Amino acid sequence: MSGWGGVTVVSGHAAAPLTVDDMRARLRLDPIPDDDAANADVDAVLTACLSAAAASIDGPAGIGVAMMRQTWRLTLDALPRAGLILPGGGVVGVASFRCYIGGEMVDIPASDYRLVLGGVARVVPADGATWPSVTPAAGAVEIDYTLGAETPEGVAPDLVAAVGLIASHMFNNSHGDMIAEIPPGAAHILNRHRRGWIA
Repeated sequence: MSGWGGVTVVSGHAAAPLTVDDMRARLRLDPIPDDDAANADVDAVLTACLSAAAASIDGPAGIGVAMMRQTWRLTLDALPRAGLILPGGGVVGVASFRCYIGGEMVDIPASDYRLVLGGVARVVPADGATWPSVTPAAGAVEIDYTLGAETPEGVAPDLVAAVGLIASHMFNNSHGDMIAEIPPGAAHILNRHRRGWIA
């Protein structure tokens, strides 16, 4: 099956790598004097634009990367002997690893595996350890893993720029309506970071 089958987002990003104040500065939007309601309306639109811009980048539904810290789950029907490939850009750790053994899902101790980073992230048996005998079944293997930066400063600067470009484009062209077009400059950045996955 092609695409991102088997990968789901357990917990999405807590925030975009840009704030409303950042966007006001980028767009040169000064607060309207003595009009709190109008300022709140603008901030609400900017918040929606930032959320939509981040969603167009983050996760399997975006370009397959994680900007801010989040957790994804990979579900497989079998345990590859050579190791598990963890799809997605920005993998930083494994939260949990479960396999279907003897009729129930069993937690695999962290001492039995190790995470290999660099290029494509993989989970392989630890030195001297072997994979357990997994009972063949749909969804027999579940691994939750963390991706993305803890702070905006840890996000690739060009991805932060892409968020700003997309959010600005949405704000200027539709005043918050979530239009589909992505500005060419942002599209160029996203294509550099895009990750594919075959399950």
